[in-house]
Amino acid sequence: MARQALYRIYRPRRFSEVVGQSRSIQVLQAAVVQERLTHAYCFSGPRGTGKTSVARLLAKAVNCLNRAQDGEPCLNCASCLAMDQGAHLDIIEIDAASNRGIDEIREIRERVAHLPVIGRTKVYIIDEVHMLTNDAFNALLKTLEEPPAHVMFILATTEVHKVPLTVLSRCQRYQFSRLDAFTIQKRLEQVLDAEGQGYEPDALAIIADSADGALRDALSLTDQVLAMAHDQGLSEATVREFLGGLDQSLLEQLLMALTEPSLKPLLSGLQMIWQEGRDVRQMLRDVAQGLRDLMLYRTLGEEALASYRRDFYRELSGRLPATIAKEAWFQAMEALAEAETRLRGGFPPRLVAEMALFKVHQDLTSAVVESEGSVTTTPLAMPTVEPDSQPQVAVEPPPDPPAPAATTAASAPTGASERFNHVLEQVREERPSTYALLQYAEVFEENARVVIWFQFPAHRDIIASAPHREVLARVFSRVYGSEIGYDLRAGEAEKPSSSDGPKGSEVNKIDPEAISARLQEVFGAPVKLSLGSIDEDGVKER
Repeated sequence: MARQALYRIYRPRRFSEVVGQSRSIQVLQAAVVQERLTHAYCFSGPRGTGKTSVARLLAKAVNCLNRAQDGEPCLNCASCLAMDQGAHLDIIEIDAASNRGIDEIREIRERVAHLPVIGRTKVYIIDEVHMLTNDAFNALLKTLEEPPAHVMFILATTEVHKVPLTVLSRCQRYQFSRLDAFTIQKRLEQVLDAEGQGYEPDALAIIADSADGALRDALSLTDQVLAMAHDQGLSEATVREFLGGLDQSLLEQLLMALTEPSLKPLLSGLQMIWQEGRDVRQMLRDVAQGLRDLMLYRTLGEEALASYRRDFYRELSGRLPATIAKEAWFQAMEALAEAETRLRGGFPPRLVAEMALFKVHQDLTSAVVESEGSVTTTPLAMPTVEPDSQPQVAVEPPPDPPAPAATTAASAPTGASERFNHVLEQVREERPSTYALLQYAEVFEENARVVIWFQFPAHRDIIASAPHREVLARVFSRVYGSEIGYDLRAGEAEKPSSSDGPKGSEVNKIDPEAISARLQEVFGAPVKLSLGSIDEDGVKER
């Protein structure tokens, strides 16, 4: 004879054995004690949370011949024994997924008039009731609203929104919720202790997390892992191997590689995953979970994580750059979520995974480079362009842009400022508007860092906004590598001093037409300048 599954062996037989649904159980048990039962109930909620088990318990308690004062069934009377053996003549379970037509409902209507045989009440449990056809629901309505006094209906569904409101309005509704991982783990410990099986607490914690709030799923996973372990107990390594997720060493390698300047470590880790034949979707989920846990650890501390994860993320967080902002983590997780959507669309799994992880690598490495700058920026309001009119913008008149070759340096590593010309060339190819703004800057070197200085703070703030900052950071990292960072500064007070080189370019007189042409290149539309009065030195008078 086939061995029974754990979730069937340890199905609750009393209300007190139900796990994680205390609110619903208290109300139902009180209704049994006070004899305030109604003719129709609807239990809704996620799979594996106890809806059918509680329906059977309620039917057992209602028909128990020697019920306790607290509403618990006695488990010893003829009705309880018949129920435990699945042979109770007055408790009829119907699977609406396979009996969904009007003929099955008509048969119920014909039989409800028959009196109970063993117990006090005839109970119809209709599982997955949302699968009934519209005609079947319509046929059920009248009977559901006014059944004979000896009949009770209990409807169970995982998709209550598919049940017609006319049906729901005739039932008392109880919402079953997902179980938290701690509750599931404690129940698994009780089951394994009763089975005499050894286990590692971290192994049960992993199973509880993987069950997604469904105790039945957790018991099924435990059953499968026990079969794989050959009665040697549950170890963390065995559980991870069974679930097919990334082991900690490989996950650590991937997360570390996502913040490295070079793509080689990431490609090496991916190659190992492809060779082992791991599931792409599970790999993306594991990386996304790792990024999420790492962000929570850095934001809220180790208390935000399950105990078995804390040591891993404490060590990993110390090895990763400490300056990556939360926004970069969010962008990375969104990229991985989009990748899973693409997998459903038929894209090659390996290509989808590589595209997503390359995008995450770009976001995180750019965030590391940006964090080395000295400016915290806020988005700037752009000029509003009316449909039939040209925008008028009051601007600070900038000086004529110096030629890229005229960048200045102040006692810094030889050749670093010359390399900035390569930055300008590449920025010009990727985003001309960013290149146009950088031409107003002067470049200095100070304490092994490149200082990009603007005369007017508005120009610095525009460069520091997201679209321009991303291009500059990416190209700067490409040209300089990770050994030199950069700062964005503005105004005379922040201008670096230089004893050997020039102090900066001379302010030239304003050419309004040249400025208008430059602003049109930046903003993409003709801009009418309102410059006010200009003195003889080309400086606006306020």
